[in-house]
Amino acid sequence: MKKILSILTFTLLFNLSSNAEDFIKNGIAYDINSCGATVSVTHSDRVKYRGDIVIPQTVEYNGKNYLVTAIGRSAFQRCMEVTSVIIPNTVESIGSHGFDNCRNLVYVSIPNSVTAIGTSAFIECTKLPSIVIPNSVNILGINVFMLCTNLKEVTISNTLECIVQGMFYECTSLREVVIPSSCINIIDNAFEGCRNLRHVYVQNKNAYIAPGVFNRCDNAVIIR
Repeated sequence: MKKILSILTFTLLFNLSSNAEDFIKNGIAYDINSCGATVSVTHSDRVKYRGDIVIPQTVEYNGKNYLVTAIGRSAFQRCMEVTSVIIPNTVESIGSHGFDNCRNLVYVSIPNSVTAIGTSAFIECTKLPSIVIPNSVNILGINVFMLCTNLKEVTISNTLECIVQGMFYECTSLREVVIPSSCINIIDNAFEGCRNLRHVYVQNKNAYIAPGVFNRCDNAVIIR
């Protein structure tokens, strides 16, 4: 039963509604979550996200204050004019495809409140140079940073147990990565095509490295 509940929780986190927004405030669209007290940032056909985005901790609508607790599924997908995003420390999750194809995104802050980042959340953010996955994060969807071709610096949560499938696939600017001791599994294709990768420091000597993890990483040296 506990396993089933965990799967349901994971599904809810990463499939937050991307339908028509409940309201728009200061150029950001929101969905009111089912609890009625919190909101998720969402996609809207009526809002053109661009430039530097600062998401507030709380937002007022119809005389009520709501806590901003999530970046919803596909919230900023294909918002190619967004250059930076400041996420407040009230946000607990970033939904699947949240920043998919934000090709001019050069900075995003992920606060210590975030525990889960969904599938392909940052796929093809081709100008993003660095990312810090805070220690609060313990759930990642697959392909989360796939094709971030300018990604050079990565700091990985030291609570993360798995480097997921396709996590850094074709991150061709990545040269060095430290995989923390918490990690016990490095899954298929996680670093495939990172052709400039030179050093991979695996701090857990017993971590399982699946076949194909370092396909087409011809110069990578694995240091345990």
